[in-house]
Amino acid sequence: MAERLFLQSLISNPVRKEVEVNALCLGLLERNNLPTEIEQFFGRVNEQLEQVDMKLVRTIDPNTGEYYVVLVNLNGDEVAQLATQFSPAEISFFKLLVEEIVGNDFQISSISALQLCSSTKPSLSKKDAEAVLDRLVADRWIHESEGYYSLCVRTVAELQQYLREQYPDVMEDCSVCHNLVVSRQYSKCGSCSVKIHELCHAKLIHRRVKRCPSCKKEW
Repeated sequence: MAERLFLQSLISNPVRKEVEVNALCLGLLERNNLPTEIEQFFGRVNEQLEQVDMKLVRTIDPNTGEYYVVLVNLNGDEVAQLATQFSPAEISFFKLLVEEIVGNDFQISSISALQLCSSTKPSLSKKDAEAVLDRLVADRWIHESEGYYSLCVRTVAELQQYLREQYPDVMEDCSVCHNLVVSRQYSKCGSCSVKIHELCHAKLIHRRVKRCPSCKKEW
C-alpha cells in the first residue's frame, strides 16, 4: 500500500528534492505502521519499478548542489525519455541544445539557444522554440539563469548514458558525489586533474578535508 501511494506521487512529479521524498517516505511508513527504514523502502520500490524498466535515482543538481530523487526510464533509447512529451521537431531542438551547451563549456545564451530552431529537422518556429525552452526549464531538463541555459538535474539523471556515449571526452564524474560534472562550477586537482563540483569542494573544506579524494595530495 505504502509503495503504491509513493509511486503514484512520483509518477505525477518524477523530479523531487531528496528532503521532500524522504519526508514523504517517512509519512507513508508511519501511517502504515511499517519500519521507518528509507533505504529498505527505496529498495522495495525499485524492485517493482524494474519490472517496467524504471528506477529511482539519487542525483545532484549541477546548478544548486541540492540532491534530488528522479524517476528514471531505463528503456535504453535516449529518445524514449522525451518521446511521450515532445514532438520529433522538439526532440531535435533539445538534442541540438544539449550539444551546444556541452560544446560551449556547459552554458549558452538564450539568443544562441533560439537560433537553433532554424537547424531542427523538421523545422521549428522561434515562437515554438521559446515554448519548448519554457517546458524544458519547468520540467528541469534545462536550467535558466540570467539569460543563459545549462543542463539540469533531469537531463543528468535520465540521459546519463546518452551523455557519456555522445561526449566521452568531456563527461567526467565528480570524485566526491560521483555524479557527472556538467557545469562550469567545478574545482580541478593540480596533481591528477580530477574534477569535483565546487559545492562538493566546499563541503570538503567545511569538513576540513584538504586532500584530493583521488590522489590524496593537498589541493
